Amino acid sequence: MAKSIEALREEFDDKGYVVIDDYLSSTEIRQVLESVEAYRAAGREVIQVDQKSLIRTQVFKTIVGDECEQHIALFGDLWRRRILELSKQLSSVDLLPLNDSAIGLNCNITERSGVLSFHYDRNEVTAVLYLQQCRGGALECYPHYRLLLPQRYSWHMKQLQRALDVLWRTPAALWLARKRREFIVPEAGRLVIMRGPLALHRVQAVEDGPNRIAGVFCYDRPEVKWEKWNSKDNYVVLSRKGQKTTSRY
Repeated sequence: MAKSIEALREEFDDKGYVVIDDYLSSTEIRQVLESVEAYRAAGREVIQVDQKSLIRTQVFKTIVGDECEQHIALFGDLWRRRILELSKQLSSVDLLPLNDSAIGLNCNITERSGVLSFHYDRNEVTAVLYLQQCRGGALECYPHYRLLLPQRYSWHMKQLQRALDVLWRTPAALWLARKRREFIVPEAGRLVIMRGPLALHRVQAVEDGPNRIAGVFCYDRPEVKWEKWNSKDNYVVLSRKGQKTTSRY
């Protein structure tokens, strides 16, 4: 890393996210990509997400949880040790990987025209690790762009929180907030760590050429327990062989 931990921590406090280039070496990147290719060539499960509605558009493929740890090179160590320790240092918060790996760990493959619409994360810190360069697929982000309500997980406050979140992502509101908008383009080995609950973000459409391949690593405070059945607000709910599962992007 070109910057010191102290400089990165100051940037994280100020901006709500940091971008670290060349987090993985070229050898490590090749190792991960080869394992993803081998996983797909073996016909193992890659979940297709294709949801289109007035409020949500999500088109991408994903490998989730235990499948990532068992078959995608480095992912288990990155999630449980390397990126975890860095996230703790930057946020000055005691963090753990989400207790359900199907929610907390993903390898997402976004092909031509694939997108993910604006959303907030519910977990404390989210890290996105890009594994190859592609055309399009930028992370469009509005950091520190949310009014978080107290007790927002109670039923009445949750409805008000949802209403505010929808209001803040209307075209007029985004135009007013345009000066804070950031674009983070995929580059091989680039790592983004952000406070997901405070950053409105989306993935722009991928264009012709290589796929957008990214690892997503999610963390929260030790006392927070995650259940995939209760995480529909900010998690993709997927149907797999008649059984619901969830995936964080």
